[in-house]
Amino acid sequence: MSLFEQISKDIMAAMKAKDKVRLEALRNVKKYFIEAKTAPGNNDELSDAEALKILAKLAKQSHESAALFQEKGRSELAEEELAVWQGTASLPTVTQETWAKETEKIQAVQQLQIREVLARRIVREAETLLRDDFPGITEKDIEVYIQQESPESGASQPCIVTVHTEETDRAEDIRQQLQSGLRLPQSQIRIKGKESTDG
Repeated sequence: MSLFEQISKDIMAAMKAKDKVRLEALRNVKKYFIEAKTAPGNNDELSDAEALKILAKLAKQSHESAALFQEKGRSELAEEELAVWQGTASLPTVTQETWAKETEKIQAVQQLQIREVLARRIVREAETLLRDDFPGITEKDIEVYIQQESPESGASQPCIVTVHTEETDRAEDIRQQLQSGLRLPQSQIRIKGKESTDG
């Protein structure tokens, strides 16, 4: 069975199953297949090799669109774009390898953005906790590093909070406030001296 025939068969199956997402994805693929078949010089034929090239191109375009949505903070549109392409899961392994590779890129971008948002939130929380007793410490003096989650372990993402201050003699007080307020172990809170800019 050729890929063109496989697409037609899968479309019928998606219609019977009332799977709208998969049906949309497959119809979109078939549209490009038909355009290629009816192009001048193709004699209404489409080889599987040409069909695979089309599929790979569509997969790349879909994931590039998802990446763009993600960069603009429209994660819901990125997920929708990926869900539509995932509807072609019955297509050849070559295509699925392309899909998996591109999906991995999108997920990496998503994880990075999640860590950045979480880090900014922790910085704000830390500054608020220290504001009354240490008014000289601002958000600019607080750094947060969040370790990338390991897919194998599935563990939570530990973070390191570093506070730069001239009041290093009160480092233990700062550490205790952050430990209590942020609920972090002491090992994840670091106090470093900050050079004075006076004079």
